[in-house]
Amino acid sequence: MFSMLPIYSSSLINSKEFFELIWNDVFCEKNIVLSNTLCNFKVDLKETDDSYILQADLPGLKKNEISIEYINNFLLISADRKENFSNSTTLKKERVFGEQKRMFYLDDIDINSLSSNYNLGELTIIIKKKPK
Repeated sequence: MFSMLPIYSSSLINSKEFFELIWNDVFCEKNIVLSNTLCNFKVDLKETDDSYILQADLPGLKKNEISIEYINNFLLISADRKENFSNSTTLKKERVFGEQKRMFYLDDIDINSLSSNYNLGELTIIIKKKPK
């Protein structure tokens, strides 16, 4: 089943933000197949006067299974959850394994100020804004 994506004529959104909207909203939240594989972690993005604070729920991961990249004004968070194989037979499988990604358009940040912390399954990223 397909749904129409509304396009609003506004100077408040540019093409890069539109791509982020399509990826996060249409593909991740409205597509059950992709939401269970590619986009299965929840994120809060907050803005202060001088920085952005991003918190992501990533339980059960090791630090080396999480990556943070900044490419063409997009902050990309990736998590690669590895499956442990054993000689047992799986009777029910609900947990998601593989790579999961979330991306956010942030063009006014000082990427060199990025700090991150991963504790008890929660990733916190703080990035300072560029001075105006």
